[in-house]
Amino acid sequence: MGYSLEEIKIVNRLIRAVDAHESQKEDEEIIVDADNLSKLTLVHLKEKFRSTEWLKMYNVWREVFPKRIKTKIGKFRFPALLNDLKVSIDKELDVK
Repeated sequence: MGYSLEEIKIVNRLIRAVDAHESQKEDEEIIVDADNLSKLTLVHLKEKFRSTEWLKMYNVWREVFPKRIKTKIGKFRFPALLNDLKVSIDKELDVK
């Protein structure tokens, strides 16, 4: 593959961090936050859940994600992304 054993170990460590939703190092915090924050879109909800589950997932994420988000920028962006998601859900459900 052309990658060193050390590079492969780093990638595997980052994957484990994302899978576990837990971070110990700064690079893990960044990737775990990015993974969590990327879920806060209507596109993601449409891909993964039925519309009847959207508000439930919104409420779960509203409670769980603040405990998971570690980076300063993640903590800053989370409320706005969550609010944008709620607005998008409400608009989409009103149309249906």
